[in-house]
Amino acid sequence: MEKLSTLKHIKILNITDTFRATVDSARSGHGLPESNRYLNERMLFSYLAYRSRHGHGATINEIVRETRLHKTTVNKTLTCLSDLVHKHNGKWHCNEPGDGLFKPLPNPRSVKHWSDRYCYLNYYPPSAKAKLNGRRFGVNHAGVLSAIISFTKKTNPSPQLSIQLVSSLTGIGRKTVSSIFDDLLRAEIMKYEPGGVKLQLSEQHLELFQSKETASPSAQPEVCPEVAQGKYQFKNDGFDRFRQSCQPLFAQSYAEQAIELASKLKLSEIDFDESLRTTKKLNDDNILLGKCSYPNL
Repeated sequence: MEKLSTLKHIKILNITDTFRATVDSARSGHGLPESNRYLNERMLFSYLAYRSRHGHGATINEIVRETRLHKTTVNKTLTCLSDLVHKHNGKWHCNEPGDGLFKPLPNPRSVKHWSDRYCYLNYYPPSAKAKLNGRRFGVNHAGVLSAIISFTKKTNPSPQLSIQLVSSLTGIGRKTVSSIFDDLLRAEIMKYEPGGVKLQLSEQHLELFQSKETASPSAQPEVCPEVAQGKYQFKNDGFDRFRQSCQPLFAQSYAEQAIELASKLKLSEIDFDESLRTTKKLNDDNILLGKCSYPNL
């Protein structure tokens, strides 16, 4: 279980009937279909709560990247959270909630942010294009497995764990949870034992989730040593993460131009990486289609 510390996670706040009623009212007001599912709203609000802890909002692309929700789903979910979120300078922010929307902790130990007062479930977002048994390992699979992980941290096997409990914790329908349980059993991620459900995560299984990004060391800018031609020079100026993304693709002179433009446009690291991937795919497609005979990224 100590290997879980290498994975990204979002603390998904435990919602109440008041939260459900608030979302239902927004759905009705905007002509959206009724649903008894609230996982998307819960996850998105919780992610914005995490961002607010550090004084930041989030763009649509950042939300998509970190939660793995589809962009269309994110837009619809923000509509359903219309009374609980707002947009400022191109980024979405959550409003500090009133009483009754989330289940409070009986005795919170340390409250450094308003979200510390509430119960939560650790959600481990799936990695891009993750597959399990040949099928996409998406948000529902990640949500169910995250709930199982939470319950088996202290007791493995867990006698309390059941399809009904996981459905209640995540807000995912019982039929869907049952189907995901079958997938996890076939992949030997979990199994039933006399003492309950036993989790058996391997290194390969951890690859289904997003890993934490390696933090760049904090240091004062310094003159970089001379390097061989074709190598990158890293400057410890806050943009080395951008340079690392550019290094496999083109010369540093082009990278510096891209970074200058990204700085003017105030792109985050996530938006910058997404732009690089999109441009590279377009370049690769042009080569395959014969529109250009050599890389022109």
